[in-house]
Amino acid sequence: PAVVSNTASGNYTFTPNAGQCASAVTLNVTVENKTATITEDCIDKNLILQVNPVADSFNIYDVDYIWRNADGIEVGSNMETFNVTEYVSGLMNPVYPMTFTVTISNDCEITETHVVNGVGCNIPKGISPNGDGKNDEFDLTGLNVKELTIFNRYGTKVYSRRNYVKEWKGQTDNAQDLPDATYYYVIQRDGVDAFTGWVYINRQRN
Repeated sequence: PAVVSNTASGNYTFTPNAGQCASAVTLNVTVENKTATITEDCIDKNLILQVNPVADSFNIYDVDYIWRNADGIEVGSNMETFNVTEYVSGLMNPVYPMTFTVTISNDCEITETHVVNGVGCNIPKGISPNGDGKNDEFDLTGLNVKELTIFNRYGTKVYSRRNYVKEWKGQTDNAQDLPDATYYYVIQRDGVDAFTGWVYINRQRN
């Protein structure tokens, strides 16, 4: 062939031109496909993006990384991880969803893209809705919550709201105050798995 594909493995037979003192030879060309996924993880209340090789297609320590934002500006390099929380803290008005790409290279180069819908690693563990203006609501500002659902310890749904920001102050869907106790939530956001956890209501004033 005149051209050998650099994207597909296969057998290639090279045939000399007529009159040459040579014989045809067949070569097997194997193209190593480096593929990766990007996952989110919360580490020490920081949202971290992590590059994960698919089927061990490369060693994460043997390649170079360049992280870029949606404008193509380099925001991180030489690490298989990227701290989104740290990046967002330096922005005046962060807007979600937020797109990042990582270019992974050594002998060849691949680029993967990931969309962040909010930095959700600092969810309150408790609220004190006693009207003193301190920690009165379950504040999920900036997380782009599609829907919040609250359950009591028996698994009964007591509260839910779509497009939630910080409206829950320990009340039921019927605006009745819930007793002080531990409650369990399901947070749904676009593009990521549902996030679950617990939150404690304590109305006692200090």
